[in-house]
Amino acid sequence: MLRCREIGENDVKYLWELYTDESSMRYFGRDLAKNKLEIISLIHHYIEGAKNYEMIRYLMFDCEKFIGFITIKRYDSRYHRAEVDYIVAPAVRRQGYGGAMLQLFLKKVFAEWELARVTAYVNPENIPSQKLLEKTNFHREGLLRDWDGEGESRYIYGFTAKDLRKLK
Repeated sequence: MLRCREIGENDVKYLWELYTDESSMRYFGRDLAKNKLEIISLIHHYIEGAKNYEMIRYLMFDCEKFIGFITIKRYDSRYHRAEVDYIVAPAVRRQGYGGAMLQLFLKKVFAEWELARVTAYVNPENIPSQKLLEKTNFHREGLLRDWDGEGESRYIYGFTAKDLRKLK
């Protein structure tokens, strides 16, 4: 049974697994982690972000098997919107966990954060992520050209409260 929990100080091994894996970081927008102190610092950043209602990073598990993480971030309480990012652990990719993880997350954050909208930004080369979002009722809304000022572009995907009713 899939479950999620907020990241904690003892979760270095889970982030280390993902942040040192080239396939996980390829489209995530950060360099590979160099040491565990870097991971500890990131975890403290995520914990502080949760205290301030800016973001929450959830770790996902199937029983005790680590599935990946998913984050709600850049929460805007005025307009009831936020962004999502996620990584599915390499050992469980293409086994249906990504969709299950995303569905569990969406149901949870829409209930707890009073959201009207969640947005995901995806590299056009990241076909698996695009397929996962579309299968989970996200809608591709456009292409943000020169996303980062250095020539990189991103597809923008949106998911609204109305889309939530279509989830299984």
